[in-house]
Amino acid sequence: MKRVTLRFKKPNGLKTYLFLDYYPPILDPKTNKRKRQEYLGMYIYTCPENDHQRQYNKKVMEHAKMIEQKRANAVLDRDLGKFDYKNLDKNFLMYFELKSQERPKGWMETCHHFHEYVNGVCRFSDLTVVKCRSFYKYMVEEKVLNVRLAEKYFGYFRDILREAYQDGYLLDNICLILNL
Repeated sequence: MKRVTLRFKKPNGLKTYLFLDYYPPILDPKTNKRKRQEYLGMYIYTCPENDHQRQYNKKVMEHAKMIEQKRANAVLDRDLGKFDYKNLDKNFLMYFELKSQERPKGWMETCHHFHEYVNGVCRFSDLTVVKCRSFYKYMVEEKVLNVRLAEKYFGYFRDILREAYQDGYLLDNICLILNL
């Protein structure tokens, strides 16, 4: 049985970095290599000095536990063969257009803006949190949309991401992380 464990690394006395430990090592589908550790890019204060730092530690630990649970579920799903990695190579834009046709006009406009943002090419494997957040910035800065309208369109975009996850096209539900 594969295990995913949240572990800590203390490189110095001030901060403790968080990472996930996989045993036995899992095969990373992107690099096709076995990986044992995944650094989360988060840290907690080793000795919190005030309430703000204790509160920060509590929030980060809750978030890290949530990521640990999601990864454990993903590893279990892979073992049971529930996730089809071929879906990651499918065209996200086609999926977005098909789903948008069933909905009001704003959804198609969101799809059109995303199509322009990615220059007409986007697979499910290309979707990252950074790319999705930069799409919002693109709508506000490049397209010069009203902030409320950009937030509305970004809400539609998050809904499409949630549906793609539920339909089995995305490995992680990245819309949970996407907040403005």
